[in-house]
Amino acid sequence: MANYLVIFTAPRSHIEFMRTHRGTSRNYYLGEPPEFVGAEAKRSSFLDRLLGRKPSAASAAVEGADIPADWPQSEAEVVDIEINHRNVDLYHRILNNSSNFVAGSGSIFQTWLHADHDAIPLDEHNEDFAFLPEQLPELLALVESVTSESLLRSFEEWCRDQKNDHQPTIEEAREMHSGFVNLADCLQRAIEKQHGLVWVVS
Repeated sequence: MANYLVIFTAPRSHIEFMRTHRGTSRNYYLGEPPEFVGAEAKRSSFLDRLLGRKPSAASAAVEGADIPADWPQSEAEVVDIEINHRNVDLYHRILNNSSNFVAGSGSIFQTWLHADHDAIPLDEHNEDFAFLPEQLPELLALVESVTSESLLRSFEEWCRDQKNDHQPTIEEAREMHSGFVNLADCLQRAIEKQHGLVWVVS
């Protein structure tokens, strides 16, 4: 079964919260209250120590965290693009016209391939990441530069490198290109709202 890369937008303050509280990006995506994993318990008061009370790690974390008032209560609206752990290197090549690792916003798919990238880690497993709003114009320019024809060339190169006998067609390329159009639309809306971008495993 494939692990899919799920992409959605979020305000800067929410991304900063997810960065501070690692692992809550999945809760955000699902529209659930954040769960604080591995948080340290708050320091007990004199009365707590006198009575032998010990706060749980979860309750201590909730008390210590300033959860955004507008934290989502429903599942995030995600970009319709079919990227998974089996083809993320193909999408990296399509976006950057190269299989080489890159710096900047072109490293979005590189986050699943290499530890060197310009995204913000949101969990301890190197699966969930984010870009801040100022990183999105560069990413939008890269996404908009992808055409069906350039995508087909990258797909053919990828198949050759993979020793895959598949011969990509322009029809396949056009279908895949529609995902880049969807991503560009999402990025344009995010830039207008001054939001950043988040991607998680599903």
